[in-house]
Amino acid sequence: MEQDDNLKSYREKKRKANKKNIDLSYAVVGFIVVALILLDYIILSDTGSFSWADFVQDTVGNLMGVLAAFLIFDIIHDKLSKDSYADEVSEQILETLLEQKGIDALDENLKRKFVTASIQSLDSDQEAAAEISAELEKYLCEEADRARVLRHLAQYSERQKYEFVRSNVDSITDDADAAMMIHNFLRNYLSSDNDCRIRTSFEYKFELRDRLPASFYELKHKEDYFFVEETLTYDVKYLTEKMNNLNSNTVSIGFAYDNKNLDKFLRDSQVNQAGDPLCNCIFRESLDIDPEDMQFFADLSPEELKEKLRLIFKPHLTIDGFAGELTGAHAYPYGIVAEFKVGHDTTAMSHTVDMIFDMPKRWHGILEVALVEPTKKPRITLSYSGDTMDIEMYSFLDRGDDTSYENTHIDDIGIYRIILNNTWVYPVSGVVFTIDKKQKNIHGSHVS
Repeated sequence: MEQDDNLKSYREKKRKANKKNIDLSYAVVGFIVVALILLDYIILSDTGSFSWADFVQDTVGNLMGVLAAFLIFDIIHDKLSKDSYADEVSEQILETLLEQKGIDALDENLKRKFVTASIQSLDSDQEAAAEISAELEKYLCEEADRARVLRHLAQYSERQKYEFVRSNVDSITDDADAAMMIHNFLRNYLSSDNDCRIRTSFEYKFELRDRLPASFYELKHKEDYFFVEETLTYDVKYLTEKMNNLNSNTVSIGFAYDNKNLDKFLRDSQVNQAGDPLCNCIFRESLDIDPEDMQFFADLSPEELKEKLRLIFKPHLTIDGFAGELTGAHAYPYGIVAEFKVGHDTTAMSHTVDMIFDMPKRWHGILEVALVEPTKKPRITLSYSGDTMDIEMYSFLDRGDDTSYENTHIDDIGIYRIILNNTWVYPVSGVVFTIDKKQKNIHGSHVS
């Protein structure tokens, strides 16, 4: 509003300055004419050759010559060229307004007049044009009213704004239970001190193979596992400093031994469980391995465990383009925590996070993508060998067709692709994949 007032004041001052310059130019021309006449009179009077009759005769003769030029070049030329000149000027003005966004410099009233005049000039039916213009004018005025309402609301206190929203929800929703449901949903996100993280983009890729690579040779139950390579990229924004889990250059990711512990930590991720290291991780995944292989990792020293993770899991972490260095690893009864040193800006309230790692997973288990924070545009892809693996998907992202089995599964190339463009999903949402070996019949062909 203040910016609009300043713009109008500037344009008014400019118009007054232009008018003043025009008046000044006329005064200067008049002064020069009078000065020349006086000079002519003084010089000719001194020589005794000045005569008012001669002066009038010469002036009239000169005016006749000027009049002929005026008739030929001004009136006739102007008559022949003014239409095309006006069209050219109109085209230039229109190009400036539309292509160079000059229309943004106009005030609201001029913008509405411009739109209305355009409609009336395009529609041959003047009655229809008038009706359309009237409705459009009404709409534009209502939008202007809406802007004024929003400006007034900006002056309200947080409590007044919340009461305004609450009263509007009650007026729109007739059912009291439905209104209460909406109030409870909004309550966590409308407070000024909203302790929340939101992900403004999210892309998760799984690549599955039916056997482990050679780097997993030390595991005792290699035949019980399939191989998973995971790539996760997301943009995160912190609404309060309290929720910033990247405010240190030491960053951890965790691998829980079973889904029970993973689910607990995912749901309680906003609460530090008595300083539990797994709760301080920015990412957690279910490792799901045999107890003997859990013990294998537990028996390693921290330095040995770090080297085994580097060799087997191959973890990579990047934050805002800064590559992390694996500096430590610790085994706990519930899982493994890997620590990275990253050179990102710890004071920033938004980040881009990218991570890649390998891991073993037990056959007949699940892969779970759980979104415990509001997330926009989730994209989830899983690729696998259709000849040896049998995959089922269960989505609880939303109720739309975009996440249905039929619309996400491409069977002949062994891939699931879930893409939700410009869609927000809310906690707790996600996708579950069940992974089994494809069974063979007695003739050697595969059956599900």
